Amino acid sequence: MPNPDPAHDTLVSYAGFFDHVPVRSPEVSVMGDLARTDAARSTDTLLAAISDDHRRIVLRTLDAVDETALHIDRLAAAVAAAESPHDDRDAVQHRIRTALHHTHLPKLAAAGLIEYDTATNRVELVDDELRAALLAVVDNDAA
Repeated sequence: MPNPDPAHDTLVSYAGFFDHVPVRSPEVSVMGDLARTDAARSTDTLLAAISDDHRRIVLRTLDAVDETALHIDRLAAAVAAAESPHDDRDAVQHRIRTALHHTHLPKLAAAGLIEYDTATNRVELVDDELRAALLAVVDNDAA
């Protein structure tokens, strides 16, 4: 019996990408030791990267804007608006910014989905086929 979940079908159709994905050059300076240097990203790392609501909001936000990179404060504002639109926005945004910096952005960077420049606090999507496939799953989750 076929799986009724469209996200499952999307993941299955891109399953080959999980085995070996080309990586951008290792000289890219993102997140210090967390920079991608492996020849492939593991399935567990990728799925863990998109398993959290905050990380999915970050990916959707970066994909939706025309700018190539966003400051962490704009991403924190987007997550805060989605998480608690009626709470004390400043307090929520500060908490989320801290979580993005210490947890969520490093996980996305380690998975090779974003580049996070800690010196400028700017975040940019990595442009590759796998990222596009994962965004299709993430967008489907939001619908």
